[in-house]
Amino acid sequence: MTPLLHSEIIKGWDQFTIKHKPISSIDLMETAANVFTHWFTQRFHPHSSLIYIIAGNGNNGGDGLAVARLLVHLDYTVHVFTQLWPSKQTADRRKNFDILPNKEELKIHGIEELASYLPHSTNETPIVVVDAIFGTGISDPVRQPWTDIIETINSAHCTVVSIDLPSGCPGDSIPDWPVISADYTFSFEIPKRSSLWPESGQFFGHAFFSSIGLLPEFPDLESTLDFLISLQSIKAIYKPRSTWSHKGNHGRLFCFCGSDNMPGAALIASRAAYRIGAGLVQAYINGYFQHPLVLHNPEVVLTSDASQLQKANSLLIGPGIGTDTKAADLLDQLLDLSDVPTIIDADGLNILSKRTDFLEILPSSSILTPHPKEFDRLFGPHEDTIARVHTQRNISKKYGIIIVLKGHHTLVSDHQGHIYYNSTGNAGLAKAGSGDALAGIIGGLLAQQYTPLEAAIFGVFMHGYTADRWTDTYHPNALSASDLVDHLPMALNDIFPTAIKK
Repeated sequence: MTPLLHSEIIKGWDQFTIKHKPISSIDLMETAANVFTHWFTQRFHPHSSLIYIIAGNGNNGGDGLAVARLLVHLDYTVHVFTQLWPSKQTADRRKNFDILPNKEELKIHGIEELASYLPHSTNETPIVVVDAIFGTGISDPVRQPWTDIIETINSAHCTVVSIDLPSGCPGDSIPDWPVISADYTFSFEIPKRSSLWPESGQFFGHAFFSSIGLLPEFPDLESTLDFLISLQSIKAIYKPRSTWSHKGNHGRLFCFCGSDNMPGAALIASRAAYRIGAGLVQAYINGYFQHPLVLHNPEVVLTSDASQLQKANSLLIGPGIGTDTKAADLLDQLLDLSDVPTIIDADGLNILSKRTDFLEILPSSSILTPHPKEFDRLFGPHEDTIARVHTQRNISKKYGIIIVLKGHHTLVSDHQGHIYYNSTGNAGLAKAGSGDALAGIIGGLLAQQYTPLEAAIFGVFMHGYTADRWTDTYHPNALSASDLVDHLPMALNDIFPTAIKK
């Protein structure tokens, strides 16, 4: 897992590396500038556009000035806009300003000249603005002249690339003041937490990060509670099946999903469970929609006998069941019978939200999979994602349950108070049925004896990764939940290729 750290801890990581590597601060800045420049040159080529670097007076500005020097030596035409005689500046920023090369391809301007150089129509010369005004140190509102500079950049017709953070955006909170609206943001070593929340993540555009060689022995890495789910961590979770296994080795999912008005929920969830590897899926029928369910998913086993749950290895409740009295009574009956890992989604959550004691009746290590509105129905209104994360962490710790808070970066919380941010997925998942597919995937993993936390982390990653693979060929707008389920085998084989011996 990639640790996600508070900005002050990241500064401590820098200082730890400077002391113990050892490396000077100016050389660490040079490393960062080289890493950024390598990434930048893969996307923006010399002579295709002019490069405007906006450098502040701190170390983020020093990064920008170092990048300006490196780009000029690579035949880019660069204009630097900065305060030429700042009252305060960091030592490393000053050093990088003093060694800017005296070359025709590099022009240096006062920051007050920026507005006259920025294009205000698409017919002018393409400009790439490199934003190096503020870094992780900002926590207070932006002041003049930088407020006007930020608004000027945001109103111009240019591509904006931010170094480390969009200037004005803190690393650990949601701003209510002007912030650079970047098209790309490249962060050093690890992602910034604010890039993962929708209220602040919108400023980052396409976010990237790469290591600059900070020492992994930094002791505070061991104490963090927040992580980004990585491909390596998914590979560590995966349990390959034996050549000699049979369906009984891969578990039985009991699935209470769908109704006459929403038969597709049961179809999508049960097919997703089979696609992820469940040995058998038994659908509990609440209505008369069994014929289309069997027609489109003939592998599913139907039952109207709740006691069949006692044969199951996992239980899925909720997608498409409705919220009427009959559905609520059946939910209560199944929860009373259940002693297996249980995932509750959609209408199941809406039924629970009407009860004040629902947290006490949940089976141990249950998984709840709300989207933000469902989360607020369950736990009360929240101002923003930071407030929801605080509640999510505390509820998981207090009641020993897994909460999967769905979103662009879906959040998984465990009983120790850890939060795991998903790193896959795209806007194609903003479709009816996507949540049913996720619930089926997690339920199918639970049936195969993955722990609830493993199933949640593995499930949200594969759900998003499959959507990302879809966009390799098709437009994200065209993705449906059925497409997602159909492409799950391809996504699995990408990550866990099968070896066929002839």
